[in-house]
Amino acid sequence: MTFTIKLHPSGKLFTAGSESSLLDSALAAGLALPHSCKRGDCSECIATTADGESIKTCITKPESDMELHVDYIAELEGITQKLLPARVDSVDLRGEVAVLKLRLPPTAAFKYLPGQYINIKYQGVERSYSIANAGSDGLELHVARVPDGFFSTYVFEQCKKNDLLRFEGPFGTSVLRNDSRPLLLVCGGTGFAPMKAMVEQLLDADDTRPIKLYWGVRHQDLAYWSIPEGWRSADRLHVEVVVSDQADWSGRKDWVHQAVLDDIDSVEGWSVFSCGAPPMIDALKNGLVSRGLESNYFYSDPFLPAEAEKTE
Repeated sequence: MTFTIKLHPSGKLFTAGSESSLLDSALAAGLALPHSCKRGDCSECIATTADGESIKTCITKPESDMELHVDYIAELEGITQKLLPARVDSVDLRGEVAVLKLRLPPTAAFKYLPGQYINIKYQGVERSYSIANAGSDGLELHVARVPDGFFSTYVFEQCKKNDLLRFEGPFGTSVLRNDSRPLLLVCGGTGFAPMKAMVEQLLDADDTRPIKLYWGVRHQDLAYWSIPEGWRSADRLHVEVVVSDQADWSGRKDWVHQAVLDDIDSVEGWSVFSCGAPPMIDALKNGLVSRGLESNYFYSDPFLPAEAEKTE
């Protein structure tokens, strides 16, 4: 049995069968709704019914016609998921992080937006990694070494140029919106990857929005990517590297979310993007909402355990 679902405030309509989740039905109809893990773990897909009930669209199946208040992401129109092969172009080991670059078949026609991620499929195992580049010259992934991690062990110990991999994507809705709101980007560890892609997009485009980027790591050596001079000289971009667990670090020392809250009194009118561990994201969101941020302008991609199909 199928039902009609109406979205507010966009007015978009789609049909949903009782055997499929609301999210899957919307995506099948070409309507991008907020989501991340698609398992009910991350709470990025919450919508509000006409009765005021909060539901997770990724695990809720309709039993009648419905009206939902939820963000419709027009920017993702025309972005479709594909299953594609890719060859390893290079692997650059930088301490506990590997910068893995993949080249795609010339006919792949793979489209994505900075902030999205792909699922790498390797010997029956699937792992999710954010795309770290904004350009069309292949894909860049930042792979953290995980003790006994199946895919990360391959990358650090066996991976070589021209190895064949498969991936599916792009996924994720934590992408830049076409508006003029100033931007606050907050990340931990390899959560820097999607932020890097976003900054590249913003600096390459005719975009004048102020950008504040905070990158938190435990030790200086884990800041695996050197901030380029072009970023540091951009008047509208402020970059802060925050170290939480190194006594002899001469720069900013704190938890990254606390550094943000110490620096910023009000984020009213801003958009916030965050990627990292769920406790950091939760603390950051709660703190910023208390300082004027509208919660629907907080976009995040939390690192969840591998079994929840999130980044290693």
